[in-house]
Amino acid sequence: MGQSIWQTIAQVIAQVIGKILGSGTEDGASISASIDIPINDVPKEPIANESKIESSMKPETVSLVVTRSRITPEGIFGQLKKQDGSFIAYTLEHSFNEKPKVALGVYKCVRGQHRLHSMTEDFTTFEVTGVPDFQGKPVSGILFHWGNFDKDSSGCFLLGKGETPNMITNSKVAWQEFMDMLAGVDSFELTVE
Repeated sequence: MGQSIWQTIAQVIAQVIGKILGSGTEDGASISASIDIPINDVPKEPIANESKIESSMKPETVSLVVTRSRITPEGIFGQLKKQDGSFIAYTLEHSFNEKPKVALGVYKCVRGQHRLHSMTEDFTTFEVTGVPDFQGKPVSGILFHWGNFDKDSSGCFLLGKGETPNMITNSKVAWQEFMDMLAGVDSFELTVE
């Protein structure tokens, strides 16, 4: 069959050197014997540390936790934190007779394009997937977004910088910081407790 790329490169180099030195033949045969190119030393298996390099380049799994602190007729209040316990934002969910739509558990949140009821254009945020049925009906469309009051959520997680007895505050700022923190992340694990 044909020659390897290394053999072709060796022949081209031999031809160039032969022309520069004024010796050798057109095909570089007389000089190619004196050039020591390790054609047979090309690694055929991955480099020993290649898998370590690849795995170090993969993003780590992001894990966040929502801890609910108050369940009231005005909403379900909590905090969103990183797995190490560092605070990200206050949370507010809609209270369905003092019951949350999202059950306690672990969920995968996926980045995607979504639209709130009052919006005319899509925006990028994270959706909580795999939520079990609520009051006998399938649950979907649970998003992280901005809003200040219980009425601003249909079960979604609203994010805020501050909290009062009946609302969260600076929601758009908190949501944008959340999205900035997750720049380049397509999904994360969410534990709701």
